[in-house]
Amino acid sequence: MRKRWRSTKRRRFLSNARCLLRRLSELRGQLARLKGGDQHAQLELEIRKLESRLADAQKEAYGGSKSERRKRKSAAPGERAVPTGHGPTSQPSLPRDVVLHTSDEADQVCPCCGDALHVMTGQFESSELIIAVERRYRIQDHDRQKYSCRCGDIDTALGVETRMVPGGRYDLSVAAQVATDKYLDSLPLERQVGRLARKGLVVTSQMLWDQLFALYVLLPPTLATLTVECLAQELLHLDETRFRKMGKGGSKKWWLWVASGADAVVFHLLPSRDTEAAKIVLDGYSGIVVSDGYNVYQSLAKLGGFAKQVTSDPTERSLPVFTHAACWAHARRPLFVAENNTAAVTDVLNLIEKLFHVEARARKRATAGEDLLAVRKALREAESRDIIKKIRKWRIKQRPLPKSKRDVGVGYLKNYWKELTVFLEDSRIPLDNTAAERDIRGPVIGRKNDYGVKSQRGAEVAAAFFSFFATCRRVGVDPQEWRMAAALAAKADPNAALTPAQFAADQAAGS
Repeated sequence: MRKRWRSTKRRRFLSNARCLLRRLSELRGQLARLKGGDQHAQLELEIRKLESRLADAQKEAYGGSKSERRKRKSAAPGERAVPTGHGPTSQPSLPRDVVLHTSDEADQVCPCCGDALHVMTGQFESSELIIAVERRYRIQDHDRQKYSCRCGDIDTALGVETRMVPGGRYDLSVAAQVATDKYLDSLPLERQVGRLARKGLVVTSQMLWDQLFALYVLLPPTLATLTVECLAQELLHLDETRFRKMGKGGSKKWWLWVASGADAVVFHLLPSRDTEAAKIVLDGYSGIVVSDGYNVYQSLAKLGGFAKQVTSDPTERSLPVFTHAACWAHARRPLFVAENNTAAVTDVLNLIEKLFHVEARARKRATAGEDLLAVRKALREAESRDIIKKIRKWRIKQRPLPKSKRDVGVGYLKNYWKELTVFLEDSRIPLDNTAAERDIRGPVIGRKNDYGVKSQRGAEVAAAFFSFFATCRRVGVDPQEWRMAAALAAKADPNAALTPAQFAADQAAGS
């Protein structure tokens, strides 16, 4: 599939390249017939623009890795190169079993002299071995004892009921595992059907969907509470991406929005990417919003800055009032691409890297026990403010080729300068929006695997499970354990809400 995608992309590049080369040939012919003048300069400018577009398209089609890591300079003579290897990864979460290996009595003989070997008490040659334990499915036959009375009444023994659906055959653990595989590990239902069949459990994709939906129906109070927790965060990262909705009349382009907080993440699948959709996601939020260069957030921040909309109509959503911060990773991206064609951006890329180095030093000192916000404030005042001044001077001096990557990068710096520099005034604001990009990466992989959702109901279920699993990852709890606990709580009380953050707090209190 990936090979086919690459070949399609390259064919598209070759088609565009032929048009660009044909146009370049025509312009060069016209240029050769002209001798100076304004038209001569305009043709030269257009030729440079076409050459830049051709170089960018060629790199996109044949560039290989899409990493945004710059090439590091080799170590100077006498300097120690940074090691690139790594040792075995620590596994503190895995259970550990001790397997003792001893020799049979007949083998306890020295191969050199033939004397008997003696046990060296407390001395072992130790090593680790990580093994895989297969997932299995079993049928439990539940036989409830019947009791009778002389009066003619009959009673039956009670038991802990963990069936997904009353009278059904499947346990909560099956539905929880199906949800985890589909919405966290991006495994479509049809692939799960094949994997289950290899383990001896014969099911259909419709049966798996029925289990998913039955689990979803238990959790609306939890989703509502999670949304409230998310909008109560003092800082949110926002991002959005395309998501296909297939149904009658063909597929439609929907949008997957994510609002990512410190201990709550909420997704929305909406049919548009406009201001009204952003209002649904933010829903009167008051705090700090970090985003990419999408201008809807900038417009909402300006509207909310005048006055918070108050309405008696419950169907209308109030305008959010927030401080908007832009992402330096997005500001860097077009400049990084432009560095392949011009060295004029090298200086500003070095300056942006210094900004990120300052933030990395702040985080390192915070892990050593210092207060992160205090360290950030001190380092930003001492170093980042000077770096920002140098970046501004560089931006003002630039006269890039129109519509080139450098022009895009300089334009981003100009249009979002206020949002890019607001982090200097508030140490709570991070330098980039990569937290939201990391949260949305999992659903994007799933989108490639099963091509989106098939209905409005499917969109609601997908957004809910994306929210639950991303929040589990954020607060560091096992999704399967949380899912079982939340479902059991909902079966006991339909109004019960157990968010991943509450579950993590209960686990911490219990330990």
